Amino acid sequence: DNMSVVGFGIPSSLNAVECKEHSVILYWQGEIPVDNTAIFRVHVPADLATVGRGKKRITVSVATSPRVQRWGLSEYLGVEAQFRLFRGDRDPQAIQAALQRESVEEENKAVTAEPDLPSSIGVGINRRSFGTLQKDVFEWSDHTELYSANDYTLALTLRKASWEADSAMVQAAVVVRLEDTTGRCQTLYSKVRAAVQARTRA
Repeated sequence: DNMSVVGFGIPSSLNAVECKEHSVILYWQGEIPVDNTAIFRVHVPADLATVGRGKKRITVSVATSPRVQRWGLSEYLGVEAQFRLFRGDRDPQAIQAALQRESVEEENKAVTAEPDLPSSIGVGINRRSFGTLQKDVFEWSDHTELYSANDYTLALTLRKASWEADSAMVQAAVVVRLEDTTGRCQTLYSKVRAAVQARTRA
């Protein structure tokens, strides 16, 4: 898992697209403005509380396509991408305000008050944030209804390198897999699908 985070591994087309009632994939592809934070809402049904102990897992993969330096290796990428995932018991507005602060120091202090989910594969956010393809896994056992009081918040921040002057938009793709590893939550896919469809219609 640690090696796959930094680009090693064999892709599986089956794992990439397979959904079951206890496992669902959400994806988005488009452009994000540089020096901004994109907020994605991930619906995590409170039904997970009824399956008892057993690992629940969210896997996040993010791919970006920034410009690269042609004259050196220092600060090679024109844009650095960094993402965080917050549970639904956090205030979405407080999270958004914290992550959109202009100062990195102020942002980190503010995020402390709204802690994000810790990685389950032992890769720190700084190490993970170097590449154009990033992956992280978030696992927990006990799920309470409070955890699903709101949608989970996935925040993807793009920061421009000091040499980058022209880039205004960066192509990005985000894939999120939500699963109950016990397989007992047989309404997970249906609930998430219904929530996404309702949001789309609105």
